[in-house]
Amino acid sequence: MQVASACTGLTHLELSNFRCMSDPPLHEFVSRCPSLAHLSLAGASITDASLDLIASHCPNLSSLSIKFCRKLLEPGVRALAGCTRLESLNAALVPGVSDVSAPLLFQGATALKTLVLNQSPLTDTSLSSLSSHCHGLEELALHGCPRLTNEGLKSLASSCLCLRYLSLSFCDQVSDAGIISIANKCHHLIKIRLDGCRQLSNPCVKALCRPAWAQQVRPERDQVRGSSQDDCNGEVFRLPGEYAAARLRYLSMQSCPKISDDIFDHLLAAPALRFVDIARARLTEWAIHSFHSRRPDVELCISGVPYCPMVDC
Repeated sequence: MQVASACTGLTHLELSNFRCMSDPPLHEFVSRCPSLAHLSLAGASITDASLDLIASHCPNLSSLSIKFCRKLLEPGVRALAGCTRLESLNAALVPGVSDVSAPLLFQGATALKTLVLNQSPLTDTSLSSLSSHCHGLEELALHGCPRLTNEGLKSLASSCLCLRYLSLSFCDQVSDAGIISIANKCHHLIKIRLDGCRQLSNPCVKALCRPAWAQQVRPERDQVRGSSQDDCNGEVFRLPGEYAAARLRYLSMQSCPKISDDIFDHLLAAPALRFVDIARARLTEWAIHSFHSRRPDVELCISGVPYCPMVDC
C-alpha cells in the first residue's frame, strides 16, 4: 500500500467507520508504522490476527479504539495484554470481551487510564482483576453490563482511587451500597452516570455529594495545615480530620424511580455541581423549582429535558 509506505513515521491513524477495512490493509499500516501511538478502528472488519500484529509491532501504542468490531473474539482481546503502554482502550460491543479475556488484558495493560467496555457480559470477577492491576484508572464506562453487582464496585473502590468518570447506566444489579462504596473511596470523582439503575435511591446521592474525611497524610516535608496535594497515583493528601470537599460536577440518574424530593437537600451540599439529570419519579414541582431557584449555577434536566419553570418560560 503506497500510503503506508510513504508514512512510516505515522503516530496517529483514524480509520473509524471504514467498514471495508479488513486485516490485509491494516497489516500494511501496522507493519510499516512502528511509531503508531493512537489508532482508531471503530467498526472495522478486522479479526484477532490484527490485534496480534498490533500488540507485537506497536510498542508505543497508547490509545486504541476497537468498538463495534464484531469479528474480534477472546484471543484478540487477550493479545492486547502485550500493549504495556496502552492508556486508553474503547472495546464497547466487542464479542471477545469476557471474564476470560478481560482479566488477562488487565494483567498486561496496567497503564490503562481510560477504559470503555460498554454492553459486555463482564461480572465482578473482571472488576476484581481490573482493580488489582490498573490502579491509575481515571475513566471507566460499563454502560449496560447487567451482571455487575455491588461486590465488584467494592473491589473497584478499594484500589482505583483516581476515578474521575464512571458510567454504570443500566447495570440492573447495582444498588445504593455499591455506589456508596465508590463515593467513600473515590474522592476525585467528577462525573457519574447511573441512568436506568432502578434500585438506586436518595442515600447514594447523599454519599456522592457529601465531603469525605481524608484518610491519608501527606509526606512529612509537607505537613502544613491547610495545604493539599492532588497526586493521583492516589488520594488528595490532607491532614487527619480535614475535610476533602466533594468534587462531583455531573450526575445523571434518568429512569431511577426511587428518588424523591429529599435528593435536592443532598444536591445543595455539592458545591462543585454543575449538571444534574434526574427522573421525575416521585419529585414534586415545588421541590424541583426550589432547587432550581437556589442553585441557578446548576443545569437541571428532568428525565432528559432541560427544566424550565412555567413562570420563566
